[in-house]
Amino acid sequence: MLHAVQSQSFVIVPTLHSLHVIDDGSGSRRSLSNTLARRGYEPLLYATGEDALLNWDASVRLVILDIKLPRMKGNEVYRKIKERQDVPIIFHTAYEGENAPDCVSLKPFDYIYNGTPDSSAHLSSAVEHALG
Repeated sequence: MLHAVQSQSFVIVPTLHSLHVIDDGSGSRRSLSNTLARRGYEPLLYATGEDALLNWDASVRLVILDIKLPRMKGNEVYRKIKERQDVPIIFHTAYEGENAPDCVSLKPFDYIYNGTPDSSAHLSSAVEHALG
């Protein structure tokens, strides 16, 4: 839960847009956004890695990244983000096993397969832990 901090004559509110979701599936982006909204976050949503990189902002504190993206694959987006900033990245995919060895070898903050019944709870827990 985000809290505003009163400081002298102004209020400091932590940014709600410090999370980026990069997923080419509109249903998946909507589902992830809803899950994060229930936790008080308003992530910026991107359908491609290129869009996310073009709109990159140093205030990003966490990225939730699909593996199977058009043009630039998730593992390539991961590498490009890490070149810019050491931010926790959670791989989130609906494709079990596909590209998993390469993605896991990058040592992401977490790797979540969306096909399990507890994937939403796993994602919420990983986000809270990453933002600690």
